[in-house]
Amino acid sequence: MFNRKSVVIMKWYYRLNIKLKIYLIALVAFIGFSGYFINNLMMSSKQNETIGLIEGTSFPLLQYGERSIVRFERIQETLASAVSAGEMEMLENAQSQKKALLDDLENAKKLDPDGMAPEIIAAFNRYYATAYGMSKSMLDGSADFSQMANLTQKMTAQLNETSELLQNFSQANRQQFDALIYRAEEVGQDMFIQGIVIGLITFGVIAFFSVWISRSISNSIKEVVRSLRDIAQENGDLTVSLTTESQDEVGELVHWFNEFVAKLRGVIGKVVNSAGPLHELSGQL
Repeated sequence: MFNRKSVVIMKWYYRLNIKLKIYLIALVAFIGFSGYFINNLMMSSKQNETIGLIEGTSFPLLQYGERSIVRFERIQETLASAVSAGEMEMLENAQSQKKALLDDLENAKKLDPDGMAPEIIAAFNRYYATAYGMSKSMLDGSADFSQMANLTQKMTAQLNETSELLQNFSQANRQQFDALIYRAEEVGQDMFIQGIVIGLITFGVIAFFSVWISRSISNSIKEVVRSLRDIAQENGDLTVSLTTESQDEVGELVHWFNEFVAKLRGVIGKVVNSAGPLHELSGQL
């Protein structure tokens, strides 16, 4: 099967004219460049998609997670300071910080509805309601100190729960961000390596076709030259015909040269045949 295909390909190649054979080199170069361009386009699309995820989702979530931890710690400090300093105004600051924290978490929820943000919001609201209520009651004198131990224990549990969720949220966002950065770098490296591989393959194929085509053209011409030399060295033996396997311009040259020699051989044969009667006629005269 392989040999039959090879024969078909060789017959097709021999029928090509020299111009088309040279165009084959340009065709191979075009195919190689197209493959390189398409590969870069596909890899760039993957890289752009990854960068889009980083810029549009992963990095903002990372910022929201880290900022929420800082805001949460400030809320704890503000509520504690309000009680120790006895200033109600600090509770208003805590309210502002609460709003800023919830805004960040709501934005995170919009970016990743199935993420941890909804759970953190619920846990934080439970903690804040308890902590703020305790601080406010202690400042306005309405605190029930008989329930203070239970409320403190409850607030501590809610604090630990919210803090753990925020830490897990920040850590998960960091891992996702690092993974996307690694993927983007990996795509860039793959694009570079595949570009080199495609370039080397294209260069090798072009070199192969260049050598093959140049040798085939050169061998065809050498074959004609060798045949002409044989005719010349045989004292102009016109019975010898040129032979070549090429069907391009060289093959056409050989064909018409053989036609010319055949006609010339016929003319010379007629001259030789008429030479005898002419010799006899001249003898009679």
